[in-house]
Amino acid sequence: MFQRKNDRGQGFVEYGLLLALIAIVCIAAVSATGEGVKGILNPTKTAIGDASQKIGN
Repeated sequence: MFQRKNDRGQGFVEYGLLLALIAIVCIAAVSATGEGVKGILNPTKTAIGDASQKIGN
């Protein structure tokens, strides 16, 4: 009488789209904060490089 539709593939597509959206948000967040963290850690990198040169000489 009534035919049952196969909705199984629809769930997988929805999960895939949700996963893609989460990945895009994570990439955007890391890209946005990356430059700020780089600016904070750059003086530390320079100080470590200077100290290692003094020890090496």
